[in-house]
Amino acid sequence: MSERSDPSLANPFYRAWRDADYEALSELLAPDAQWIMTGRSRFTGTTRGRDAIIAMRSQMSQLTGGT
Repeated sequence: MSERSDPSLANPFYRAWRDADYEALSELLAPDAQWIMTGRSRFTGTTRGRDAIIAMRSQMSQLTGGT
């Protein structure tokens, strides 16, 4: 199993996502990562690239007051 598919990376990733820890997210996301969001919101669709995903997470935090 490659590091990219190692399920033990899930917990640190979700902790970083929950805590808006952008430094940790930067280390955990591949540069070419893609985030697919379903539903009907301003974030629906595919976000491509580590920096774009981190920017999206930052916008979510700003819009929700960190909740």
